[in-house]
Amino acid sequence: MIITIFITFIHLFTFFFFAQTGETDSLFLRFSTLYQAGNLLEAEKTLSRILEPGTQLNESGLIAVYNNLGVVNQMLGRYEKALEFFTMAELKAKNKKDNINNLPDIYSNIGIIHTIRQSFVTAVIYFEKSIREYNSLDLTDENILNSLASVYLNTGIAFLHAGEYAKALDFFNNSLKIKSEHGFQGTGLVYMNMAKTWMKLKNPRKAEEFYIKSIEYLTSAFSGNYFRLAEVYFNYGVFLDSEGRFAEAHDIHEKGLNICLDNYGTKHPLVALAYKNMGDHCFRQSAFLESLEYYQKSLTAVVNNFNDSDIYSNPSIDSVLLDMRLLDNLKSKAKSLKYLADGMNDPKLKLKTVRISLETAELALDLSNRLKNNHLSEESRLYISENEKETCLQAIHLADILYNMTGEKTMMEKMYSVARRGKAAILRNQIMENELFFLAGIPDSLREKRNRFRENIAALHKMITDESVKIMPDSNKISFWKDTLFDMNRKLEKTISDINTSFPHFRNLLHKTEPVTLSSVRHKLRHNETIMDYILSEPDDRNERILYIFIVTGNKLQYLKLKTDCRFSEYARILRDYSRNRTDTDFAQLTDALNYMYKLLVAPAEKYFAGKKLIIIPDEEISWLPFDAFLPEKPDPGRGNFDGLKYLINNYTISYSFSASMIGKRTDRFKLTGNAIAFYPDYNEKQTDSEVYDQLPDAALEIESVVNAFRGEKYTGSNASISNFLKVITEPAILHLSMHLTSDSLNSRYSYLLFDRSSDSISDGRLYNYEISSLNIRSPLVVISSCNSGTGTLRQGEGLISIARSFRLAGASSVVRTAWEINDETSARIISRFYYYLSRGKFKDEALRLSKLDYLREIPPAFSGPYYWAAYEITGDTSPVVPLIKPSVLAGFASLLIVAAVIFYLRRRRIFLARPE
Repeated sequence: MIITIFITFIHLFTFFFFAQTGETDSLFLRFSTLYQAGNLLEAEKTLSRILEPGTQLNESGLIAVYNNLGVVNQMLGRYEKALEFFTMAELKAKNKKDNINNLPDIYSNIGIIHTIRQSFVTAVIYFEKSIREYNSLDLTDENILNSLASVYLNTGIAFLHAGEYAKALDFFNNSLKIKSEHGFQGTGLVYMNMAKTWMKLKNPRKAEEFYIKSIEYLTSAFSGNYFRLAEVYFNYGVFLDSEGRFAEAHDIHEKGLNICLDNYGTKHPLVALAYKNMGDHCFRQSAFLESLEYYQKSLTAVVNNFNDSDIYSNPSIDSVLLDMRLLDNLKSKAKSLKYLADGMNDPKLKLKTVRISLETAELALDLSNRLKNNHLSEESRLYISENEKETCLQAIHLADILYNMTGEKTMMEKMYSVARRGKAAILRNQIMENELFFLAGIPDSLREKRNRFRENIAALHKMITDESVKIMPDSNKISFWKDTLFDMNRKLEKTISDINTSFPHFRNLLHKTEPVTLSSVRHKLRHNETIMDYILSEPDDRNERILYIFIVTGNKLQYLKLKTDCRFSEYARILRDYSRNRTDTDFAQLTDALNYMYKLLVAPAEKYFAGKKLIIIPDEEISWLPFDAFLPEKPDPGRGNFDGLKYLINNYTISYSFSASMIGKRTDRFKLTGNAIAFYPDYNEKQTDSEVYDQLPDAALEIESVVNAFRGEKYTGSNASISNFLKVITEPAILHLSMHLTSDSLNSRYSYLLFDRSSDSISDGRLYNYEISSLNIRSPLVVISSCNSGTGTLRQGEGLISIARSFRLAGASSVVRTAWEINDETSARIISRFYYYLSRGKFKDEALRLSKLDYLREIPPAFSGPYYWAAYEITGDTSPVVPLIKPSVLAGFASLLIVAAVIFYLRRRRIFLARPE
């Protein structure tokens, strides 16, 4: 199903009148006329003339020009320029008390930009600030009240697109109440957005009721050609299509298109949207050629200097009126071309059509990548990344078709290039951003300042959320924190703007960064290593999914295209929840799941393996699965215990990576120190009734094993504090953390590690996930011996947003994490043996495997189930952590060289003195 998203806002203009010059008044009135007609480029030129030298403007006039230029640039898709104008307007408005009334308008307009960029949390911050500002003004003033109603509408739109439908309806009802009671215009747009919300809530009767209300209101209040009416027709047409009422939908789509052509001409983003809606309408009815003709018209409407009506031609993505509109068009066109090709009998024409379809999908991915780079918030990047997955799969599928049609090896490589680019793109971008901070010469103080603001913003969100869910929330606290959050957000935006302005090459370098090439990935693989990179589609109507497995070795790339059945999702959930439901999960059910996953995910690829080392790059629910515990053979019926079972770990050494582009960054063993630093808090002190944490007595064994195996330093009891941890993280030493971890099931950014609390009066010993990602860690290995350190919110394309991921982002070369809640006693045995093997120069993945195998050989049968040993996983660089040449050996060798040199010198001197004169 294709859904067209268009976000309709009420932009808040600042109006002004001048006594000084009639020309200025005339220019502003002309601007208003041009804007209403949709001629935005001429409107911008007209308003800019007011800023030319010689024009006399008071401060309120200047604020109005800046604010309105911001609105026009936002509508033209020039978001950075729009924000610059809004910031200038804000600074002017803050200078004088008389101009404070303009601030809510400006904040609402900035919120609109953040909504368009899918930064919904940030957008709501601005809208709520605007609402608080309006409520502090004179609400008997109808202009202020009307603007307040508009901000309620805009806030509801942000919540609608964030998927929070109940909140959206609350804000729409607030807006409707004010507008209805006072007879303000804009009621029609409120009705339309309420209709869209009811559509999302799958209530078609209510949705149509409000669409009809919206149309009736706008046609009676304005003409039938009113430009806002087109937006209602867009959405109502999509609704009718979704209900299968195609004849009615066609008429509605045509009305919307005609209104746009009359108001905007042929080159405009809304005209492009109208044509795209017509294309989607045809696509739904399998009229693929007709849909493509409309998609091509949509492309010509949204791209300057592109007027080619040939469906086999594509525009450059560098001269577009609105990036998001072009992205939607390209994705739809690529999909329709593929379906058109499916019905072709002419092999040459079919080949041509599939190639253009792939080219179009790749253009969409290039544009999506550009949008991610231009969107500065993690929230908006994640949103774009999640919506990119379908296009990635589409491009892979098209390259697969071409490979089978032509046998071209480049098509297989293209498939993997697309798959690789879509994996953990945001994590890779963030790591690269941290590295470029140093390469671009940006002072550490600026990086720390940016990170501090980000941490404070996350902390304030957490405080507001926690207070809001209380039975009796303190509204004064919440209001104060929201104002602080707003100020902090503005400071962060200014800091980022200052960095980009002062160091333009930093952003340029970031934009030019590309994923590692396939040849580079292969080159970095060891002779016995094989990458297993998985791509999983969404379920279809029969709950089946397409699974691609890319198998990469040092000299070859292979791929498999498989199908999963309905059992995959069921078994994946069983394995995810196994540690919590061990008593409810019977032996047969668990072993069936482990055997099924082996046969699906490993067995078909085994013939391509280069050796016995596997690097797993999971996707979607595969991220939950313990590959070590997969069962190559299904146990005999009637068996009820795990003793003696042969797992995948018996045959292979397994590690994990977030992306193939992150493989190969090997630790320089000459720079290793062989040191380890361990943290083990004491939870006896400072307990509260609501938060009681058990002691971890067996964790002491882990600490001793670290210290005995390496030149270790341990922080226990009250010394195991956050402040001490932050002092040592820049040392190139192993970091071992034996402590409690509390997971936040709603948002894993708020999961935290619990250090000692007795010496921490500020954060109560909690180091949050969002704080970890901002640290500067230089460890070759971080071992998080805590429950669930590898779990978190599953985000499409990015994997699990876990604490382990944050340590990788912060700079750790590798992380040992846990996939579920761990048993304190058995974990201590595994970790102790892990450090034993690690200290003897074993690779990290080998050391972990050997420690688990030792455990399975020695443990009583009652403790041999995967729960007790399979939770620990290694991600990242698996190189040994012991220095290539130990410092003691190096010192001894140096001493021998010195002694040898002295002996040589003395002998030479004696020979020289013994010579006859």
